[in-house]
Amino acid sequence: MAGLGAVKKNEVREKVARDYVGKVRDILRAQPKVRIMIPSTETKKTDVVVGINGYAYKIMRDKEGWVPCAVVHRLENAKEIRYKLAEKPDKSGMYLEPRMVLREVYQIIDYEEGAKELLQSWRRPFKDRSFKVVDAGNEER
Repeated sequence: MAGLGAVKKNEVREKVARDYVGKVRDILRAQPKVRIMIPSTETKKTDVVVGINGYAYKIMRDKEGWVPCAVVHRLENAKEIRYKLAEKPDKSGMYLEPRMVLREVYQIIDYEEGAKELLQSWRRPFKDRSFKVVDAGNEER
């Protein structure tokens, strides 16, 4: 009978997860949409999957599509470090210079009403800096 309790716990967990993802889906569907296009590159030809709190969007490359603002916001913040061969400032040789780039290049084609303003509001820096940052040495900065 101990196995039966474990099965019920798993069923409850799955139901909670389904309910949560359903709520996320409803929130995303209610957001204003943005029409975007993600082009193919020499190295990236597969579809792009963007996940938001358990809900995933599969975006086909080279095709226009409408997505919620949260998906565009996620694309804006998905960055990676790429390295470029550069000459040292003292001209003594070469080194790999790191640079931060977007993981996926995308083009915004059109906005639904309210979408542009929502994205701009998410891009604003925090004005309230009253929180304290603590580093690994537990010293306040």
